[in-house]
Amino acid sequence: MTFHPPSVRLVGKALLTAACLVVAGLFAAEVTAAEGARPAAGGSDNIGAYSWVDSDAPDGPEEAWQDISETGESLPLGDQDFDFHEVDLDFSFTYYQQSWDSVFVSEYGMLTFGAGATYPPGDEPLPYIFAPANTIAPFWAVLDVAMGGKVYFQSFEDYAIVQFDSVRFLLDQGRATFQVVLYADGSFEYRYQSFSGPTDDGIIGWQRDYSVGATIALKEEYIYDGLTILVTPNAAGRRIRIDVDPDAGVGAAIDGGSPQPVPVDFDGLGVGVDHLIDFEVIQGEG
Repeated sequence: MTFHPPSVRLVGKALLTAACLVVAGLFAAEVTAAEGARPAAGGSDNIGAYSWVDSDAPDGPEEAWQDISETGESLPLGDQDFDFHEVDLDFSFTYYQQSWDSVFVSEYGMLTFGAGATYPPGDEPLPYIFAPANTIAPFWAVLDVAMGGKVYFQSFEDYAIVQFDSVRFLLDQGRATFQVVLYADGSFEYRYQSFSGPTDDGIIGWQRDYSVGATIALKEEYIYDGLTILVTPNAAGRRIRIDVDPDAGVGAAIDGGSPQPVPVDFDGLGVGVDHLIDFEVIQGEG
C-alpha cells in the first residue's frame, strides 16, 4: 500500500482477494513538542491512538478543578491492603475501542476497566508487562488511604470525576490531592490541585495492555499544583471504501489467484497533520 497525502504516513500492507475492499482506519494524530519546549508538554501513545497535552503547552487545557468532596460518593478504600472499588458510570466510556459502563478505582492512584487491580508501580515506563491492562494512571504510586485522606466519585450525564483528596503517601511522606475525569467522548483529564509529598514517586500515563500505552512522567519531578493534562482519542473508526479495478492495473490475481499485495492510494485531503492508519481488509463482491 502507498499513502501520499502531505505529512501523513501509512503503516502496513494489505492482501487483496476480491474486487473491492473496505478499510476501517484508526487515525491518530502525533503530537510532538516544539524544539526548545518543556519536554513533557505533549505526545501520544506508541500506536498513535491517543494524544496528550498538558497546561504548559500553548494550546493546552486550562485548570478546571471541580471539587466533589461534599457532593460525591466516598469510596470504601483503605479497609484492606491492595484495595480497589468498582463504580458505575452514567454513560459508556470507550477506551481503545472497547466500551465500559463501570470503572475500578484503586487506592494506588489509578483506574482500571474490566477488573480491579492494585499493586505497586515498578520502575519501568508504560506500557509494561507487569502493569494491569486497561489502566488510566493519573498518579500510580503507593498511597495509603487508611492512613489519611478520602477518595470520592461522582458521575454526571457526560463526564465522571474521581477525586483523591488529601491522600497520604506511604510512611506519612506527605499528601496528594488530584483528580481524573472521564468524558463521554472517550477523552480523559488529569488534574493536580496540591502535593506535599514526593511528586517523583509515581508514574503518570496509561496503557491498554503490556504492548500499547504511554508514559507522561516516570517517577520524576513533573507535577506542580494546578497542572492539568488532557488525553484525547484520535478520530478512531473513520471508514474509507476503496474500489479496486483490476482492468485499470491496480489489482493482481483477483479471480481465484493467490493473494498479492496491491498498491492502494488514500486521499488524505484535509488531514493536515502526521497520522498513522491501522486498517482492516474486508472482502467484498465489488
